[in-house]
Amino acid sequence: MKQIEQELKKVLDRMEVSIKNNISLNAIEQQLKLFVNGVKIPQIVKPCTIGDGIVELKKEDHDELLNSFDTASSNGRLIKFVPSSGAASRMFQKLQSVLNRINNFTLDDLKKYSESDSECKSVLEFLINLPNFAFYDDLKAVLHVDDYGIKKIVNVSPSEILDAVLYEKGLNYSSKPKGALKFHRYKDECRTAFEEHVYEAFQYI
Repeated sequence: MKQIEQELKKVLDRMEVSIKNNISLNAIEQQLKLFVNGVKIPQIVKPCTIGDGIVELKKEDHDELLNSFDTASSNGRLIKFVPSSGAASRMFQKLQSVLNRINNFTLDDLKKYSESDSECKSVLEFLINLPNFAFYDDLKAVLHVDDYGIKKIVNVSPSEILDAVLYEKGLNYSSKPKGALKFHRYKDECRTAFEEHVYEAFQYI
Protein backbone atom coordinates (compact mmCIF):
# COMPACT_ATOMS: atom_id res chain seq x y z
CA MET A 1 0.00 0.00 0.00
CA LYS A 2 2.82 2.37 0.88
CA GLN A 3 4.47 1.73 -2.47
CA ILE A 4 1.23 2.52 -4.30
CA GLU A 5 0.90 5.79 -2.37
CA GLN A 6 4.46 6.71 -3.33
CA GLU A 7 3.76 6.01 -7.00
CA LEU A 8 0.57 8.09 -6.86
CA LYS A 9 2.50 10.96 -5.30
CA LYS A 10 5.00 10.78 -8.16
CA VAL A 11 2.16 10.97 -10.68
CA LEU A 12 0.62 13.97 -8.90
CA ASP A 13 4.00 15.71 -8.73
CA ARG A 14 4.48 15.19 -12.45
CA MET A 15 0.99 16.53 -13.14
CA GLU A 16 1.82 19.62 -11.09
CA VAL A 17 5.00 20.15 -13.13
CA SER A 18 3.02 19.65 -16.35
CA ILE A 19 0.46 22.26 -15.31
CA LYS A 20 3.24 24.71 -14.46
CA ASN A 21 4.70 24.09 -17.92
CA ASN A 22 1.48 25.22 -19.57
CA ILE A 23 0.01 21.78 -20.23
CA SER A 24 -3.71 22.19 -19.60
CA LEU A 25 -5.77 19.93 -17.37
CA ASN A 26 -7.90 19.14 -20.40
CA ALA A 27 -4.84 17.85 -22.28
CA ILE A 28 -3.89 15.68 -19.29
CA GLU A 29 -7.44 14.30 -19.08
CA GLN A 30 -7.36 13.43 -22.79
CA GLN A 31 -4.07 11.60 -22.35
CA LEU A 32 -5.44 9.64 -19.37
CA LYS A 33 -8.50 8.65 -21.43
CA LEU A 34 -6.16 7.09 -23.99
CA PHE A 35 -4.89 4.70 -21.32
CA VAL A 36 -8.44 3.77 -20.30
CA ASN A 37 -10.15 3.57 -23.70
CA GLY A 38 -7.23 2.77 -25.98
CA VAL A 39 -6.77 4.24 -29.43
CA LYS A 40 -9.19 3.64 -32.28
CA ILE A 41 -7.62 2.48 -35.54
CA PRO A 42 -7.69 5.61 -37.73
CA GLN A 43 -8.81 5.72 -41.34
CA ILE A 44 -5.86 7.05 -43.32
CA VAL A 45 -7.06 9.86 -45.59
CA LYS A 46 -3.95 12.03 -46.02
CA PRO A 47 -0.43 12.52 -44.66
CA CYS A 48 0.10 14.49 -41.45
CA THR A 49 1.44 18.01 -41.80
CA ILE A 50 2.47 20.73 -39.35
CA GLY A 51 -0.69 22.00 -37.73
CA ASP A 52 -2.65 18.99 -38.93
CA GLY A 53 -1.41 16.03 -36.91
CA ILE A 54 2.09 17.34 -36.22
CA VAL A 55 2.84 19.84 -33.45
CA GLU A 56 5.74 22.17 -34.27
CA LEU A 57 7.93 23.27 -31.37
CA LYS A 58 8.16 27.03 -30.98
CA LYS A 59 11.57 28.47 -31.90
CA GLU A 60 11.70 30.44 -28.66
CA ASP A 61 11.48 27.13 -26.76
CA HIS A 62 14.35 25.42 -28.61
CA ASP A 63 17.19 26.58 -26.35
CA GLU A 64 15.32 25.72 -23.17
CA LEU A 65 14.42 22.26 -24.45
CA LEU A 66 17.97 21.56 -25.65
CA ASN A 67 19.35 22.63 -22.28
CA SER A 68 16.88 20.33 -20.53
CA PHE A 69 18.02 17.47 -22.75
CA ASP A 70 21.71 18.19 -22.13
CA THR A 71 21.13 18.31 -18.36
CA ALA A 72 19.19 15.05 -18.37
CA SER A 73 21.66 13.24 -20.64
CA SER A 74 24.65 14.35 -18.55
CA ASN A 75 22.92 12.71 -15.57
CA GLY A 76 22.39 9.49 -17.50
CA ARG A 77 18.67 10.06 -17.98
CA LEU A 78 18.35 8.96 -21.59
CA ILE A 79 15.22 7.14 -22.72
CA LYS A 80 14.44 5.83 -26.19
CA PHE A 81 10.79 5.15 -26.89
CA VAL A 82 10.17 2.13 -29.12
CA PRO A 83 6.58 1.27 -30.16
CA SER A 84 5.58 -2.29 -29.34
CA SER A 85 5.97 -4.74 -32.19
CA GLY A 86 3.00 -6.96 -32.96
CA ALA A 87 3.06 -10.29 -34.76
CA ALA A 88 4.16 -10.21 -38.39
CA SER A 89 1.24 -12.35 -39.57
CA ARG A 90 -0.43 -9.48 -41.47
CA MET A 91 2.76 -8.86 -43.43
CA PHE A 92 2.48 -12.31 -44.96
CA GLN A 93 -1.28 -12.57 -45.54
CA LYS A 94 -0.97 -12.80 -49.32
CA LEU A 95 1.70 -15.48 -49.11
CA GLN A 96 -0.44 -17.51 -46.72
CA SER A 97 -3.55 -17.02 -48.85
CA VAL A 98 -1.85 -18.36 -51.99
CA LEU A 99 -0.48 -21.33 -50.05
CA ASN A 100 -3.97 -22.15 -48.75
CA ARG A 101 -5.71 -21.76 -52.10
CA ILE A 102 -3.28 -23.31 -54.58
CA ASN A 103 -1.48 -26.64 -54.45
CA ASN A 104 1.58 -27.96 -56.29
CA PHE A 105 2.32 -24.92 -58.45
CA THR A 106 5.51 -23.95 -60.28
CA LEU A 107 6.87 -20.46 -60.90
CA ASP A 108 5.50 -20.61 -64.45
CA ASP A 109 2.07 -21.48 -63.06
CA LEU A 110 2.30 -18.52 -60.72
CA LYS A 111 3.14 -16.22 -63.64
CA LYS A 112 -0.05 -17.32 -65.41
CA TYR A 113 -2.19 -16.96 -62.28
CA SER A 114 -0.77 -13.49 -61.58
CA GLU A 115 -2.36 -12.14 -64.77
CA SER A 116 -5.77 -12.27 -63.08
CA ASP A 117 -4.94 -12.75 -59.39
CA SER A 118 -3.44 -9.85 -57.42
CA GLU A 119 -2.30 -12.07 -54.54
CA CYS A 120 -0.46 -14.38 -56.93
CA LYS A 121 1.16 -11.32 -58.48
CA SER A 122 2.39 -10.18 -55.06
CA VAL A 123 3.81 -13.65 -54.31
CA LEU A 124 5.51 -13.70 -57.72
CA GLU A 125 7.18 -10.36 -57.00
CA PHE A 126 8.23 -11.66 -53.59
CA LEU A 127 9.89 -14.74 -55.11
CA ILE A 128 11.60 -12.82 -57.91
CA ASN A 129 13.09 -10.39 -55.40
CA LEU A 130 13.98 -13.05 -52.84
CA PRO A 131 17.79 -12.50 -53.04
CA ASN A 132 17.28 -8.85 -52.04
CA PHE A 133 15.68 -9.66 -48.69
CA ALA A 134 17.78 -9.42 -45.53
CA PHE A 135 16.70 -12.93 -44.47
CA TYR A 136 17.86 -14.54 -47.75
CA ASP A 137 21.00 -16.16 -46.28
CA ASP A 138 19.03 -17.47 -43.29
CA LEU A 139 16.48 -18.96 -45.67
CA LYS A 140 19.21 -20.77 -47.61
CA ALA A 141 20.58 -22.10 -44.32
CA VAL A 142 17.27 -23.62 -43.16
CA LEU A 143 16.76 -25.16 -46.61
CA HIS A 144 20.39 -26.41 -46.69
CA VAL A 145 20.97 -25.04 -50.19
CA ASP A 146 23.20 -22.55 -52.01
CA ASP A 147 22.14 -19.83 -54.48
CA TYR A 148 21.70 -22.35 -57.28
CA GLY A 149 19.70 -24.69 -55.06
CA ILE A 150 17.26 -22.05 -53.84
CA LYS A 151 16.74 -20.76 -57.38
CA LYS A 152 15.82 -24.30 -58.45
CA ILE A 153 13.28 -24.61 -55.63
CA VAL A 154 11.76 -21.23 -56.55
CA ASN A 155 11.24 -22.43 -60.14
CA VAL A 156 9.96 -25.93 -59.40
CA SER A 157 8.25 -25.69 -55.99
CA PRO A 158 7.62 -22.10 -54.80
CA SER A 159 5.36 -23.35 -52.00
CA GLU A 160 8.41 -24.93 -50.36
CA ILE A 161 10.00 -21.47 -50.18
CA LEU A 162 6.86 -19.93 -48.72
CA ASP A 163 6.59 -22.70 -46.13
CA ALA A 164 10.22 -22.15 -45.12
CA VAL A 165 9.70 -18.41 -44.69
CA LEU A 166 6.42 -18.65 -42.80
CA TYR A 167 6.34 -21.73 -40.62
CA GLU A 168 8.13 -23.60 -37.84
CA LYS A 169 10.25 -25.90 -39.98
CA GLY A 170 11.88 -22.81 -41.45
CA LEU A 171 12.20 -19.19 -40.30
CA ASN A 172 8.71 -19.16 -38.74
CA TYR A 173 8.32 -15.49 -39.64
CA SER A 174 4.51 -15.53 -39.59
CA SER A 175 4.56 -16.15 -35.82
CA LYS A 176 7.41 -13.87 -34.82
CA PRO A 177 7.09 -10.22 -33.78
CA LYS A 178 8.02 -7.81 -36.55
CA GLY A 179 10.94 -6.55 -34.48
CA ALA A 180 12.57 -9.99 -34.68
CA LEU A 181 12.56 -10.18 -38.50
CA LYS A 182 15.69 -9.37 -40.46
CA PHE A 183 14.79 -6.18 -42.26
CA HIS A 184 17.88 -4.29 -43.39
CA ARG A 185 20.79 -5.59 -45.43
CA TYR A 186 24.21 -3.95 -45.15
CA LYS A 187 27.50 -4.80 -46.80
CA ASP A 188 28.79 -6.84 -43.86
CA GLU A 189 25.63 -7.75 -41.94
CA CYS A 190 21.85 -7.91 -41.81
CA ARG A 191 19.87 -6.44 -38.92
CA THR A 192 16.48 -7.00 -37.38
CA ALA A 193 14.23 -4.03 -36.68
CA PHE A 194 15.01 -4.44 -32.97
CA GLU A 195 18.76 -4.30 -33.64
CA GLU A 196 18.25 -1.12 -35.65
CA HIS A 197 16.58 0.46 -32.61
CA VAL A 198 19.59 -0.50 -30.46
CA TYR A 199 22.05 0.97 -32.98
CA GLU A 200 19.97 4.13 -33.17
CA ALA A 201 19.89 4.38 -29.37
CA PHE A 202 23.71 4.34 -29.32
CA GLN A 203 23.68 7.52 -31.40
CA TYR A 204 21.86 9.35 -28.60
CA ILE A 205 24.60 8.71 -26.05
